[in-house]
Amino acid sequence: MYLKIHNNTDTYRFLVAKWDGEIVGYTSVIMAYNLFDGKKPFMTLWWVGTHPKYRHKGIATKLFKRIEEIAIENECELIYFTSEENNYGAHEFYQKLGYNMHLDKAFVKNALSTA
Repeated sequence: MYLKIHNNTDTYRFLVAKWDGEIVGYTSVIMAYNLFDGKKPFMTLWWVGTHPKYRHKGIATKLFKRIEEIAIENECELIYFTSEENNYGAHEFYQKLGYNMHLDKAFVKNALSTA
């Protein structure tokens, strides 16, 4: 199982959205396996973002459509990401896409502040 994960170059994707050749949105997609059961991978997203000037134009919706296509292609069991606690507009958007913020609780620590 470890070799399967270690040798798989498709476990990381960096997606960008462009508008007239300019990058206006992005996300990092990481797929990983639970090493104890190894049945299905899960997907973690890092920093889903859209340039403020280009919000409410369907860019994030298209990014999430592609994210979900990749998840299905790779038989990911779930898609997981965090959002800042007070980012209510984003929370509403994620919920409209079918995401639930009540399944898990994220724990975050700034590694640089402990040095």
